[in-house]
Amino acid sequence: MGQKVKIRCKLCKIYNEVNVNAGIMSGKTHSASEAEPKTEFTIHINPNDKSLQIAKLHVIANENNRAQSFFLEEGEYLIGRQSDDDLSVVNKIRIVTEDTKMSRSHCQISVVMKADKTYRYILTDLGSLNGTHLETTSGTKKLDKNEKVIIQLGDIVGLGYRTQIKIEI
Repeated sequence: MGQKVKIRCKLCKIYNEVNVNAGIMSGKTHSASEAEPKTEFTIHINPNDKSLQIAKLHVIANENNRAQSFFLEEGEYLIGRQSDDDLSVVNKIRIVTEDTKMSRSHCQISVVMKADKTYRYILTDLGSLNGTHLETTSGTKKLDKNEKVIIQLGDIVGLGYRTQIKIEI
């Protein structure tokens, strides 16, 4: 007989119960009379379907911070340096860093689903003291206070002195 375990879906972050045959998973053989274990649900995902792919915001490692990754779902995310007083705030991406030139409310990324079910990523500088810099294939730009720009997957965003982030799938 199988054992029920909970598995968290990486896409929707919902916990689902699954029946697992522990004997088979541990390498033990089973008799022919035992039925093969079956899951209680099946998810079929086409890896080329961009509407089902969740982007990740990656912090590029350097001497001021370690590599970090955050899932980006549809919504708005406040991005900044981590501090002890805001750990319980929702939709904040807090980067663990020694880079004191990055503000606690440095910039915002909005993830918006378009009509064709793909996503648009909008970067906004929130008046950070040291600015938000965007590096694309066509060049580099410093954003003005409250300026909004659409960023593409793979663009590099500079925050503070040496902290860089990029969005990838």
